[in-house]
Amino acid sequence: MFTSMSSHITFFAAVLAMLGAAGIFFLKRAGDSLLQYFTPPIEYSKLLASLLFNFNLWIGVGLYLIAFLWMMNVISRVPISLFYPLAVGINIILTSLMGVFLLNEVMSIGRLVGILLILLGVIIAST
Repeated sequence: MFTSMSSHITFFAAVLAMLGAAGIFFLKRAGDSLLQYFTPPIEYSKLLASLLFNFNLWIGVGLYLIAFLWMMNVISRVPISLFYPLAVGINIILTSLMGVFLLNEVMSIGRLVGILLILLGVIIAST
């Protein structure tokens, strides 16, 4: 029974982490494209139009909203002390991997060791 419950919690946490990591990816892309509108002098009409028609921004916000609703549903059903740390750990790992592979960010040895330690913690916490 406990193993089944633990695997369900791990699945729920992984879904939340994937939604959150995908959301932050799109918000990062939106922020990069909007950066030019935040340098003085700020032209608010152009900024507003860019916000309204920024596809990446709305995808990111939508994914965060879905993640929020998913989390609200899950935390009402499972132990939060197990679920949330797993979700955050998986999210950190996924976000770091997306940064490296999709955004061409550099991964230092220290960051890699830290991520491996987080992965170890996620594995231990899910057993």
